[in-house]
Amino acid sequence: MQEISKTKTGIFFFAVILATSVWFHWPQFSKDLIGIHLWRQAQTGWNIRNFYRHDFNILNPRSCSFNGGNDNIYRNEFPVMQWMIAGTQKIFGESVVEMRICLFIIDLLSIFGMYSLLQLLFRNTLGSWMGAWVFCFSPLFFYYTINPLPDNFALCCSIWFLYFFFRFVEDQRSSSLIWSAVFLSLATLAKLPFIILAAGVGIYVLQKFNIKKTFKVVGIFMLFLLPPISWYIWVIPTWSGNGIITGMFKNGISRKEVQDILDYHFQVMFPTILMKNPLQNPNNWLKQK
Repeated sequence: MQEISKTKTGIFFFAVILATSVWFHWPQFSKDLIGIHLWRQAQTGWNIRNFYRHDFNILNPRSCSFNGGNDNIYRNEFPVMQWMIAGTQKIFGESVVEMRICLFIIDLLSIFGMYSLLQLLFRNTLGSWMGAWVFCFSPLFFYYTINPLPDNFALCCSIWFLYFFFRFVEDQRSSSLIWSAVFLSLATLAKLPFIILAAGVGIYVLQKFNIKKTFKVVGIFMLFLLPPISWYIWVIPTWSGNGIITGMFKNGISRKEVQDILDYHFQVMFPTILMKNPLQNPNNWLKQK
């Protein structure tokens, strides 16, 4: 009876989260790409469009322009999310609504993953769903829910990596370990910085050092991290004009520009965009400048 009650509670809370999120996002589903970081959204959208219309080879993500008259292949992060969305468009047709629905489904999986992770850690059904609710409607996640950014997919995979890894810590099953490695690999493929989550695996290995277990854990993770490592070894040398490979001290901007960037993040980005302060208009900062 208790399990049935938990199931009913879970269905109720998930339905409420789903309905509320759909309600608030509904006017945006049919809109073309707009908003902050539009260039990143547009780049992702062009990857999807070119996979759908021209070349479905996942190794050949394409931008909207031709590079010096040669081709328009632009290999940045591995386009696993873009490729999958293009695959769904081959079934349901190409449209901005379909693309945003795919992003919405990815973020629903993130929300359910957050609930599953909290439930695994704290064994409190109501508290876990409340945590999932807070996660769903946190300003930054809520704003980017249906925006085409590979970060959404990487975040989703990262949450499920944490869930399966903590489950492995608890049950010591190889299946849990393998699934955690799969999701960390996907997160890293979609967005390189997410590889930092592997530090958690390293801490666990050091705390629970055992030769047999260490070889098992490290071996499985290295096996599944081999594809993203191989991809980035191949493509990073082709990146030009990218601050990631040149470093912050070779950006060529003045001290005043650096100060303006810091001021913007302190006065605008955090209080009015990330926290969505309704009393302050971001445009006021630009007018002052």
